[in-house]
Amino acid sequence: MSEGTALLLSWLRYGETELDVRYVPRAIDALDRLAADMVPLTAASEPGEVLDILHMVASTVQVELPEELGLTAYVSLLQPLPTHVLSMAAMEILRTHTWRTMPLPAEFLQSEAAREWGYVVVWLPQFIAHQRTRLARLLKPAT
Repeated sequence: MSEGTALLLSWLRYGETELDVRYVPRAIDALDRLAADMVPLTAASEPGEVLDILHMVASTVQVELPEELGLTAYVSLLQPLPTHVLSMAAMEILRTHTWRTMPLPAEFLQSEAAREWGYVVVWLPQFIAHQRTRLARLLKPAT
């Protein structure tokens, strides 16, 4: 972690009111990098990735995947989730799923992983924008 990132985290975490102005541009840059890093994390899963995860779940609970039309429905309902969220949802379901049946798409979509991700994609961009504005104010000369 760079010194600028460490200072930014300290400033954000502990609410320090005084951040040395010389660190502000680096802090803004760190926030911009964080926002840019979110872009690939929010990308929807590819159909093949969804199928791989469904195959893993089906194999684990020892059931067959749905027929073509049913599988198409699974993919279209689950594809909007990023792959990392879908994988976490699958693991969560496998920890709690007690019947030898294929979990329904709703179980994936209502998983804690999917719910928490929904909060993150709403909250984090707002948080970044707010903190960026706060930091930008420190660069403006007092009048």
